[in-house]
Amino acid sequence: MANGLQFLPFNTLYQLTADLTAGSLDQADQVLLVPDLLNYWLTGTAVAERSNASTTGLLNVRTREWDDPLIDRLGFDRRMFPRSSTRAPGSAPCCPTSLARSGPAAPST
Repeated sequence: MANGLQFLPFNTLYQLTADLTAGSLDQADQVLLVPDLLNYWLTGTAVAERSNASTTGLLNVRTREWDDPLIDRLGFDRRMFPRSSTRAPGSAPCCPTSLARSGPAAPST
């Protein structure tokens, strides 16, 4: 396998394939893994952190980018996968909505 992962039914690749077959992805705009979703909620920026994206089975280990030929072959919409980045989640500034929900910053001691 070009991605270096074992064939295990709990890998994201197989979960997304099952979701695609069941029609569960029809309403989806993007695919975000849990850490990336939390980062999106906090910053408003959809990014796939590269080390986390590598666990999906959809990242090319040589280019360290999404494996577009594999994504196409499996029938996924490539636009559902945000750009990958080595930038750590949470390194973007918090979005105003998140700041408003969390309240004022606690004073540092």
